[in-house]
Amino acid sequence: MSWKEFFRPTKWKIAVAILIPMTFALLGLSLFFVELELYKPVLVNGVVPIIPTASQNLPAFNLENIISIVAGYLLFAAVSYPFSCSLLAIWNRYKHQNPKQLKGAFLALTLIGIIFFNPLGARIISYFISYIPYSLYFNLAYAPCGVTFSSLIPNTPAEKSGLIPHQIISNVNGIAIQNVTDFENFFANFKPGDNVTVRTIDGKSYQLILMANPSDPRRAMIGIANAQTGYCKKT
Repeated sequence: MSWKEFFRPTKWKIAVAILIPMTFALLGLSLFFVELELYKPVLVNGVVPIIPTASQNLPAFNLENIISIVAGYLLFAAVSYPFSCSLLAIWNRYKHQNPKQLKGAFLALTLIGIIFFNPLGARIISYFISYIPYSLYFNLAYAPCGVTFSSLIPNTPAEKSGLIPHQIISNVNGIAIQNVTDFENFFANFKPGDNVTVRTIDGKSYQLILMANPSDPRRAMIGIANAQTGYCKKT
């Protein structure tokens, strides 16, 4: 069989190439829901101190993410096409030749199936395949614009000021904050009892009186948890 004949598109080759990513997606989703059941968030005084990795990475249901998912799926299908051709070529030989001669090929395919076609392998492969187009798009469309956080520590200045989790802090005392490093370096210069004005990306302002950090009373504490760099769409 020539390479041209081997790669010649047929409806069965295309169908198998499309079904392979679908299989990975279903296996990956099965592991995702298992994670949600195993790592349910624990409330402490009505606050979620740590958000599970699975639920924290839930994508928003919008056109941008749909396009990213479709692009990743098509890329996965394209990568799967040679494997699809191999499967059908071996199957055709199995039907028309002595099956014993293909024992090694079937063993190799079985090994590939065990390694990749399981929930963990599917999750890892699906992640990297979908990450490539999404990361390219994200870097072109979004830029750092502040600091966001997933929860508030009870009885701290942030909670008392009315700050809401998942807001993006973009400005402190009139100085722009671009990322977590800027935020940490800025607050390192404050002392307990200092007054600060925090402004979020939506234009809201909050007045805070900083408290002492329990682990180091000389340092000031604002009271947000799980801080990370926030990203906004470029204009």
